[in-house]
Amino acid sequence: LRHWVEEYHIDGFRFDLAPSLARQGEKVLKENPFFDACDGDPVLKGRLLVAEPWDIGPDGYALGGFPEPWGEWNDLFRDPARSFWRGDSQFKAGFADALCGTTHIFKPGQRRATAAVNYMTAHDGYSLEDVVSYEKRHNHANGENNKDGHEPNYSRNYGVEGVTDDSAILATRQTVKRSLMTSLLLAKGTPMMLAGDEFGNSQKGNNNAYCQDNETSWMDWSWLDQSGANADFMAFVKGVLQLRKRYGWIEGLSHNDTQQVEWLTLSGEPMGASDWKETEASGFAMRWNNAKGDFVLLMNNTEQAVDCSWLQGEEWATLIHTADSTPLEASRTSRLGAHGLMWLQLPA
Repeated sequence: LRHWVEEYHIDGFRFDLAPSLARQGEKVLKENPFFDACDGDPVLKGRLLVAEPWDIGPDGYALGGFPEPWGEWNDLFRDPARSFWRGDSQFKAGFADALCGTTHIFKPGQRRATAAVNYMTAHDGYSLEDVVSYEKRHNHANGENNKDGHEPNYSRNYGVEGVTDDSAILATRQTVKRSLMTSLLLAKGTPMMLAGDEFGNSQKGNNNAYCQDNETSWMDWSWLDQSGANADFMAFVKGVLQLRKRYGWIEGLSHNDTQQVEWLTLSGEPMGASDWKETEASGFAMRWNNAKGDFVLLMNNTEQAVDCSWLQGEEWATLIHTADSTPLEASRTSRLGAHGLMWLQLPA
């Protein structure tokens, strides 16, 4: 590791199956010689150290078990977020916690707010384009009778499995992609993006393409054309990143804590216990404030637009509306589109 830093000026490292580095027999120990050596080494100190916090051995799921200054891949962001946006409202509470930093794992005061490395997609599994295009893995070319690869995928195809020229399905997929990406980039923690997601790169439904050294796994830059949906999505991602830099991430603790966040239904009523537990798709809203203003984030994971007229009494500025044809320049409205996320600001 020191060689890579000194000779190649590498900024940091991501460790596959990282609990294996801390194993003593069947136990994964937070205090161990490897972690101590990294922390005390003058070359490695201050470098980015990121754990995939699980391996295949006993006690192998160790999310939250790594010491400072390590960051950890947070699958408790990925799974609830993808599930919520495909319409599974029983994941609503988990998604709300994920947006606020998965604080029951990455406890405030004990871990840095950036320790949770949030992600929607990674090199293992679907690309973002495939999350909204396939419901079943298509790994036949891997030679394992389509039995390899992660399940479940928490994905949805919106009417057609894979490639389609149906304009309505394509429009829905773009809306959901924008909602997924915005959720990732606004959530508390460190966002991690899979290369190619910003312009619609696909693996054609293969969710375990490590053994495919061909067009399946290669980055297809032709997807980033000079116009069209992929170029538009690239511009959208850049815009959301700029907004994140300008206004910061979501402030809050969890859906059980109201000190920093006001949790609301899409009709403007306080969220109750039954609202968090309902199984029908419905969405929710969160409201918080900081020195830059008052903010509301509204999320609708249903097939229908929702009237949020309770917002009409104040002069909210629309920062993002993912269900709008111009999501970063959306007109002021209280109608939240199907599968849409809307971020509003009331300037300080």
